[in-house]
Amino acid sequence: MKIPFYFFTLILGLSLISCQQNESGDQTDSQAETQETQPTSAAGTTMESLPVSKLEEVFANADYADFIFYQPSFSMSQDEKASIQQVLALIAAQPATLNPNCKPRGRVFYQKQGVDILVADIYLGDGCNYFVFLENEKPVYANKMIPQGVQYFNNNIQQVLQMQQQAQ
Repeated sequence: MKIPFYFFTLILGLSLISCQQNESGDQTDSQAETQETQPTSAAGTTMESLPVSKLEEVFANADYADFIFYQPSFSMSQDEKASIQQVLALIAAQPATLNPNCKPRGRVFYQKQGVDILVADIYLGDGCNYFVFLENEKPVYANKMIPQGVQYFNNNIQQVLQMQQQAQ
């Protein structure tokens, strides 16, 4: 059986996150309290990375992904497990620093049997290539997007713009 390249990329990313989490497991209580407040940088807030266990759960169980983009306005869906997993592999292991000047370009809903199991805002643009994962409509995690993810989403947006121009 031949295993696709993106699967190896995801496993490598998950392993890196797992190692980082294991190293931080020996912190004292005062260090843990300090870590609970989100550090800020010149660009904005650095959020924690999506837990590996959550990403593994979505990777194994998601049977539908729905993408809604705001500008241009369009949506796309995926219901093939391999395609859903390929898009999940666009999530980098590194946590993202949020740029306060960036606005989300869209939102993705990963579902299992019609129930959302992971929701994220998609940020694209200069200094804005990341996912912000939401729980109860509040940002809880943020991960960078790998360069192939930026290319993937930008290609889809360009295709929609071309179709809209042809329709006019």
